[in-house]
Formats: sequence, C-alpha cells, structure tokens
Amino acid sequence: MADGVPHIGRMTLQQTLHGYSEGHRQLAASVTLKPPDAKSMLVLSDISGTGACIDKEGYLTGYPLTEFGAYVLARTWAAPEMPRPGCVWTHSILIDFADLAMLRSLDGLVVLFQRPHGSNLDYYRKPLTHDIGSNPVALTDTEKAWSRYVLVGLYGEPTSRIIAARPVGVNVDRVILALWSQQWPRLRRTFRFCTLAASDRSSKGISFDLQLLPSTDRSVRRRFADAMDAETKEVHTDSWLVEAISDLAHPDASGLRTFLCHIGGDGAMGRWAFKSLCQLHRMVEEFKSRPEAVGEAIMLLQDELGSVEARAACGIVANAALTNGGELNDYTLDFLLRHLELVETDDLAKAAVWLGRAVWSSDPGKLIPLLEGGETLRMVPQSTFEALTLSELAEGLRREPDLAQDALAYRPELVTEPTFWSQDLIIEDDAFAVIDRLGEGQAAALDALVAARRSDLAMRAVSQFGSATVLEVVGSALENDSESRGLEGWLAAAASDPLAVSQYLVTGSGKHRALLVALARVLQPDVVPNKVGVDPWLIAVQDATGQVSEGHAAYFKAYLLTRAFGTRSRNAAELAQLGFEATHMAAASDRLPNEAWQLLERRLPSSIFSFEWDRCRRIRAGVANLFVDRDLKPQIFARIAEDNKLFMGLAAAAARKRRGRRYLKRVRRAMKKEPQSEFAVRIHWIEKLLT
Repeated sequence: MADGVPHIGRMTLQQTLHGYSEGHRQLAASVTLKPPDAKSMLVLSDISGTGACIDKEGYLTGYPLTEFGAYVLARTWAAPEMPRPGCVWTHSILIDFADLAMLRSLDGLVVLFQRPHGSNLDYYRKPLTHDIGSNPVALTDTEKAWSRYVLVGLYGEPTSRIIAARPVGVNVDRVILALWSQQWPRLRRTFRFCTLAASDRSSKGISFDLQLLPSTDRSVRRRFADAMDAETKEVHTDSWLVEAISDLAHPDASGLRTFLCHIGGDGAMGRWAFKSLCQLHRMVEEFKSRPEAVGEAIMLLQDELGSVEARAACGIVANAALTNGGELNDYTLDFLLRHLELVETDDLAKAAVWLGRAVWSSDPGKLIPLLEGGETLRMVPQSTFEALTLSELAEGLRREPDLAQDALAYRPELVTEPTFWSQDLIIEDDAFAVIDRLGEGQAAALDALVAARRSDLAMRAVSQFGSATVLEVVGSALENDSESRGLEGWLAAAASDPLAVSQYLVTGSGKHRALLVALARVLQPDVVPNKVGVDPWLIAVQDATGQVSEGHAAYFKAYLLTRAFGTRSRNAAELAQLGFEATHMAAASDRLPNEAWQLLERRLPSSIFSFEWDRCRRIRAGVANLFVDRDLKPQIFARIAEDNKLFMGLAAAAARKRRGRRYLKRVRRAMKKEPQSEFAVRIHWIEKLLT
C-alpha cells in the first residue's frame, strides 16, 4: 500500500519449487528466469547451513531478484523422505516490485506456501493469485517484547548484518513478516532475511540484513563473522522505538506506515533512515501542540536525512512551518524558503504576507531567489512589497539595494519616501522614469529627493523639474530647518541658470529668508541679472518671511551691501541702505562672519594710511564713495542709517572729497524738504561739515 489506502483487487504472483533430484535443483516454475537470477534462487533455496535443524513449519527467506524486478519470499521445509541427508523443499513466491508496494500485509502471503506431496508438481507450474487488501497482523505482547531487540539491531546498527537467536515460544515468522510489512516499499524490496540460518547466507557484495540463528546451538554464532547480535544491544525507550512498537501492536493506527510509505519513496533511503523517519513522524504529530517541534524536525531532516532528496518529508515540515504561524528563526526560515515550492499553493497564498514580513525583517535579500522563481514563489515578494509601509520598504532596500527595481515595480510611490533616496541606488533611471508617470505625486518625489540630500541627483532633478520648482522645494525644506547643510549642491544646481533664479526671486509669494541666505552663499553677488526693472534681490528681500540666525543675517546683509558695490544692480542705493547699518554694527562688535568680510573687503577702498585695519572706517568710506561717485539718490543717503552717530561718520567720510561735499549739499536739500524735526540733527551736522 503506497498511500495508506487499502487497494481492492488481486495480484498475480509467479512461483518456483526447488528440491532434490540427483542434486538440489529447480523442479517446477511458472516463469523462466535468466541464468543469474536462477543461480541466486538455486543457492538461497538450499538448506541454510550444515546441521540446520528445521522444524515442521520450516523457515522463511526473503531477498530481491534485481534483474527480474521481483522479490522472492520462500519457505523451506526439511525433506527427510529424500535419499540424501540435508535435503529440503523450497517453495518460492516471486512478487513484482510494483505489487510489493501495494500489499498492506506481507503476512498474508504465507497461506500460499505448499509443501509438495507426491510427484504431481502442476500446482507450481502456474501463477498464483493473492488478495491485495488483506489486513496486517497485530503482534502479541510476547512478540512485541522480542521485536524490540530486532528493531534496535536492525535500525540502531543500520550498516551491520544483524543476527538474533530464535526465541522459544515466539512465532518468529509473524514477527519478521510484521517488521517487513512495516517498511516502506523501497526498503521492503531490498530487505534480505532468513528466519533460520545455520551459516551466513551473505555472499560477496550481498549482505543479509537479518538472520535468525538456532537458539539451542551457541556455536553457530562463530559462523557469522562481524555480524551484530541484536540481543547484546541495550534497549532504551527512545521515541522512535516507541513509535515502531506501537505500530506493530496497532498497524497504522497512528498513521506511521502511511507516513513511511509517503516519505520513504524519496531518495535512496535504507535501514539507516528508519529511526529518523519514526522520530519525524512523532514530531509531525506534535506540530500543533508543540511549535518548537517544527525546528526540531528541520534539524533532524538536515542532520539525519540530509544525504537524500527527501522531498516529501521536507514538504510536510515546510508546510507545517508555514501554516503554524509561529516565530521563525533564521535556521527555520532558511529551510522554509529552500523548500517553498513543496508547500500547498493555497497555504502559501494565505501566509505570503506573514512570511514576507519575516524574510524582510531577517534578510530582504532572501526574496531575490523567489522573484526569479515561478509564479507561485513570486507571490511572496509581491505580497510583501504591497503590504509593507513605504518606510519599511525603504529601510529594507537600504540593506538589500538589489531589490529596489522590483520594489519600484510594485510600489512606484516609493520615490516619495526620503529614505528610499538616502542610499546609493544604481537604478536612478528607473526611479526618475517612475517620477515621470506619477503626475501629482511628482512634487512629493522631489520633496523626498531634497529631504534625502541627494545633491548628486540635483542637476538631473533641475533638468526634469526646472530651477524654480527645485528652489521652491528647497525653500520649504529650509522653512523646517534653517540650516542649509546638505542643500548646497541642490542650491548650486538650481542656481546654475541665473535667469531662472532671477525669475524665481521676483515671482510667487514671499520667500523664506533661510532660502535667500542659502542662495547668497552659493551665488556671487553679481550673478543674478538686473537689466530692467527692480533688482530681483531687492524684491525678494522686501517680501521675505521667516527668521534666520544672527550669523546668517549678518552674512546676508553683507552680501546685499557687496552687490550694491557691484555694477549689476539697478538698485544699488536701496541695497546699500538694506545692508550698511547692520554690516557696520556687526563689524564694530566683531560679529561679522569672516566669510562675509572676505566677500565685502574686495570692494572696499584701501588706504596706505593706518586705518586699513579699521573695518568700520573702510565700510563707511566704501558706502560714501558709492553714493558720491555714482550720484545715487540723496533721499536714500539721508535715511541710510537710523543711528545718528553712524550717519555722521558716513557724512564725514563723504566730506573728505570735494565731490563729496557737493553731494552732501544735495542731501541737505533733500532733508529740508522733509519735516524739520526728522532731520534737524543731521542737517546741523552736514552744515558744520560744509563750513
């Protein structure tokens, strides 16, 4: 029975009879055998050893005929009626290997044996028929007790030839046939045994697994060199032995035989696998009540059965690991993934997300072989990509970048996750192609790019989105964090087109001061054009929002003043008014950033006199020269500083030149047109300078 289900019907069996006729020979047969098989049967049908004392029931011998493809089960009786001592009759039944797998019980075959009587041998010249579905025989307690020794010998020492004495009061044929019936079909057809052997029946290259010796003749044991005596083995109550004995008492009540038939069909499993398969069966029965049994079963498969292709066993354990829903350690998870094609498709579909999350948490790279597998296996990574949050996906891709392309295919919105961009991916082309198809999601993707500080992709983003759009996103980023660290590359890329920057500065709502400061740090003061209209910087500053740190503010004021000194702006006076007082005060209190001074100093007048070191004096001289030399609006000069003392210092710097004094007169006239109370002090000071 290969599948544990009784088969209804009858099978045809061939047979032979061997006995004495001027020597031991074949006397009758229902089939013709090739010489090698015929020779083997001739040898093994003869008496099992000199001096063998055969009782009236005879003894059984079992062995395969590989070339013929059948198993021989033979009964041998003593033939004292023959003229020569030691003659025997042997009736052999040949069971086709395929039929051997279908038999539920091999014990039922013994009813077919017939000792010849008289000279009519026609019974042996035609095939026999046998009921396939005969029930297995349950052993008695006495038979079970003795079978323990045989089991421990056979499966505890699987590479040895096993011998045991025939016990008195035990039907050894029933026990041995029960043990043989318990085996899976592939093991059945290779099992060699003899229930009464007076000498070793093994031959060169062919060993008998089990031979029972006459119990009364201890000297016979010396004829079995290197054989293992089963009765010398210590018998423990190991789980595998409990399983096997229980099955002999109640055949297949626990499903052990069905399990062995199902699992034993894989690979070249011999006697050595019996213990492990019994243990595995016990573990399988405990999977639901004891989840750790799954891990134990996997270890047993790897350690004990790893040398064979035990696909059925692996499938059972893998399905249990999948459906029990317990925690999977790395060892269990690796086993499950290697044998995932063996589990039921419906079970895999139900557990795909759970399994995928376990893999993602352990090692996302383990999904790669599944993506390269068939449709069923791809179900796991596909479900995983769809179930994980964007942040979970991005975090996993940081550990396994090779999955990025597949993840994007299932979750294109990944491009809106900053963590996705914060790693050195090699699929930028795919990612930007996804952005192209996002529609309204493009802005979120650009936000993510900027948030990830991927300045290496800034020029590509500018090319795809435009400088103005990139600047808007950078501005939003700076509103949340006024520090521009990591954004310099983005600002430089966006500012690579001065016309675009100019357009950005004059359009839209108020720009955050943090963005203006950051732009000032990547743009030289004269870069932004101003051929017509109001200076873009002036428009942006007047409409600016938000606050920046004192250092950033000082730098920006110095930047505006430096632009005023240049030749690009049409609003030099207004820019100077914005930058002069703040820059002068920062220099006076030694709070002017060094990089701001380096920017400004190149445009200030130098002197051979001792005031070269005096930054404030040079700033006043530079601004005075700016207004005087360019004849800028005197109304702005009049209000260039709120502090009267600073204004007086600036006016004094202008008065050192004749042109400066003329310019101050114009400033005085402009002041007098305003309410006297506003400029009274300043008018008085200018008049004093001009006298």
